[in-house]
Amino acid sequence: MGLRKLTAKQEQFACKYVECGNASKAYRFAYPKSRKWKVDSLKKQASMTLHLPHVLQRVKDLQGATSETLLVTPDSVLREYA
Repeated sequence: MGLRKLTAKQEQFACKYVECGNASKAYRFAYPKSRKWKVDSLKKQASMTLHLPHVLQRVKDLQGATSETLLVTPDSVLREYA
């Protein structure tokens, strides 16, 4: 059985989480109504969302893609300045 497809808000959450590294900020960004929530409620929901298997897999996929684009090797530096 494959992973579920992400909702638009879950995709926004995953992208923002990879960008800022903070689940609460990512949750506020993706779910604007949560800005009025108490901090404990926000943290709990953000953590639960981050640990949904399909969301967590998307975060890992995005992090992998980001690290590949940021990979700097001695050869890449020499090619850049050659």
